Amino acid sequence: MYPTIIFSLVLATSLALLLAQVAVRHKTAVHLCFAVFCGSIAMMAAQQLSADKVGAYQYLIGLGACATCNGFWLVARAMFRVKNAIAWRHLALAASVASLIACSQGLQFIQESHVFDSAFIVPLQAVIGHLVALLSSGMLLLTCWEGCRGLSSKHGAPRWQALIFVSTYALAVLSCMVLAKAYHAVFAGESVQLVVNGLAALLMLIVTQGLIIWQHSSKNVHAKDADSKVKIQAFSSPPCDTEKNLSQDDLYLGMQIKQLLVTQRWYLESGLKVADVARQFNVSEYRVSRVLREQLDARNFNQFINALRINHAKTLLEDPNCLHWPVLVVGLESGFASVGPFSRAFKAAFGATPNEYRLSYASTMGQAAAE
Repeated sequence: MYPTIIFSLVLATSLALLLAQVAVRHKTAVHLCFAVFCGSIAMMAAQQLSADKVGAYQYLIGLGACATCNGFWLVARAMFRVKNAIAWRHLALAASVASLIACSQGLQFIQESHVFDSAFIVPLQAVIGHLVALLSSGMLLLTCWEGCRGLSSKHGAPRWQALIFVSTYALAVLSCMVLAKAYHAVFAGESVQLVVNGLAALLMLIVTQGLIIWQHSSKNVHAKDADSKVKIQAFSSPPCDTEKNLSQDDLYLGMQIKQLLVTQRWYLESGLKVADVARQFNVSEYRVSRVLREQLDARNFNQFINALRINHAKTLLEDPNCLHWPVLVVGLESGFASVGPFSRAFKAAFGATPNEYRLSYASTMGQAAAE
């Protein structure tokens, strides 16, 4: 009874989340990967629900449940990787695991339905089963690594998102692979294993969807166009003669750097150095600094990053929803390591401390509303 209820919830939830990804207007890699994962979980739930009714044909349904661990690994990469999140080699690896899972289900169908008897089916199924178990375990570890990767250097929302992902994922995996199996070994409770598996899948579906929404909303919240809101020197267009002196490779590198730092908001990472950017694009630090100076009209890397951070902090200080945030939190959320450097940089840019600016802005807005 309980497994049926749980897997019915899993089926309904996975299909609803699949439709939610389809409805997203501007889809990214994480939406596509999560849609595939949700579809695979839906097929897994359908297989469990129909097992007693369709017999061996359940394994044909199970052919669609071939993107669970491997599909979720791609979801994790898309969520936490900034550059080259999913390349052809990652798709090839996930597809290889999916092929083995499909082969295992197909052989199980042949064996159960007695389509034809062959001596090689059982040993072949055993070999493929061991390969699937081995590769799936590797996928589980890789998925956990994606959440743990770079955790010590993350701050604010990205750090909390990674912590929630890792802790939830670890709870789900340990429950399925340790606690439920231990209970089954002692009390022979097969239904408990199914219930735990279903609850773990349901938990990861809901939490992952929440994290995807949080990630994309945090990228857009307070992300008003800095070009029109505040005229920062780092955003100014390069003079024509400077642009002519730059090679096509440098112009493209400048676009990539701006995409990384501004659009993907790497400037919010505390302790970000020019070496980190150079490492991302496999170029020298000198070349990154030169492109910033000549194409993006920045004096140096630190000036460019601080301009972005100060502008972000200014937006937070003006946001009525963030009035209760201490100045320290505003600074940390803007990429500064501590309140001292944040206050000094902000005052140098706007002639007032962050708290003074917030009070002044609130007073101005209050007067405007009264008029």
